[in-house]
Parts: sequence; structure tokens; C-alpha cells
Amino acid sequence: QDLREELREVMERDGWEGVTKRLAQKALNCGLVDQAKEMIGRALDATNMNLSRPFSPGKFCNPAFEHSPGPMKREKFIHLMDAGIDFNLPWPPLLRPEREVDLVIVFDATAPPDINRGLAMKGGAEYAKKHGLPFPRLPDDMESLQKPVATVLSEYSSEHDGKNCPTVVYLPLVANPEHSTFDPQQTTIDGGYCSSFNFEYTREQSEELSALTTSILLRSQEVIEDEIIAAVRRRQKRAQNC
Repeated sequence: QDLREELREVMERDGWEGVTKRLAQKALNCGLVDQAKEMIGRALDATNMNLSRPFSPGKFCNPAFEHSPGPMKREKFIHLMDAGIDFNLPWPPLLRPEREVDLVIVFDATAPPDINRGLAMKGGAEYAKKHGLPFPRLPDDMESLQKPVATVLSEYSSEHDGKNCPTVVYLPLVANPEHSTFDPQQTTIDGGYCSSFNFEYTREQSEELSALTTSILLRSQEVIEDEIIAAVRRRQKRAQNC
């Protein structure tokens, strides 16, 4: 009963993100995986969040069951859901050192107000810091990135980071006055078809959205081409020095 009331209050005050953080904290304090899973399941049932979300976590057979040397070998099934609940860009696989990524071209379609606060980029920076991975320095004013043309992020916090840090070319899905008056962010705020929870588009809506994306890409074409060429040259230089 106490858990139910607590999570309802958190849900009303901080939304789904707040509930997720509170559950993660309780699971960490619990320290036992099975008990943590049971607690989260009870909490989802208590708040009916498993019914209010458009998708519940997918259940899949675990290919590592009884084969992996780690804790996953005990799980016959695994539950997977959209990792955008943490941040809306796929930084974890891109930043793996084994990939040796030189250049990341980001198309950020995060919904407002998160896109204005740069949460997808901040999430990448925080993930990189937590795991000891290099990441470009972000501007103090994240709203400065919200313009219909590419921004190149290639400054590093230290010389060490610069040796292995990928350059990021950032393009947000925002209005482009040079193209049209269509504003996908305002459309989302107004509950229009750009909402994450809309799964049906008319041909006109699809063409309107894709035309805006194309206009931003074409406006940024020279910048993108220059950064690709620079990344190739950096790679070639490293290969010559090996």
C-alpha cells in the first residue's frame, strides 16, 4: 500500500522518468535481482502503468540461457523495451571502443521539451563519463543547438580525449523557416501527428515531415561532406603512423 501511494505521488509530480529513477534507487538499495524484479512488477501493477503505456516490455527467449558465464544464464526469458527511456540516441553501441568510431551524424527527433534541453546529447555525455569514454564537449546553452542546420561538436575536455573522441555532427528536427512554416516541435506540443504516440500518418503528413528533414539535410550537406572527408583523413593519418 505504501509503495502504491508513493509511486502515484511521484508519477503525478515527476512523471514516468521520476518513477523510473525511484524504482532504480529502490532496486539498488535492495541489492537482490529477483526481489528487485518482483518489486518493479508489483509497482507497475499497482500504478496501472503497464496498461497506460502504448507498449509493455517485449518478452523474448534468452539466447544466453544456460550458456553464458554471467548472470544472464539463469534467465530463461528477457524483457526488452525502448532504450529511449534513458536518452533518445544510441550512444552505448556507438561509443564502444572496439568500434573506433571517428564520426557520428546525429538526427535528433526527440520530443519537446527534452530536445530543447538537449537531453539526448547530455545523456550521451553522462554515459561516456560514467564509463570512462571520450565525448565532445557540449555547449553551456543546449538550446543553441536547436537550429535547422548542422552543428559540429569536436572540442574535447582534454588532449587525451581528443585522440579517440568521435566528432559529432548534430542535426535536430526543428522548424526551417527557409523551407516552410511547418514546426514539428509545436505540432507535438499541440498534440498533432508528430507525437511519439501517433502511429498513423497520412501521405500529406509523411511528405511534409520528410520534406522538412530533407531541407535540413541539404542545408547541412557541405558541413557533413567536409566532416566525412576530415574523418577519413584522420583515419588515414593514424594508419600511416602505425
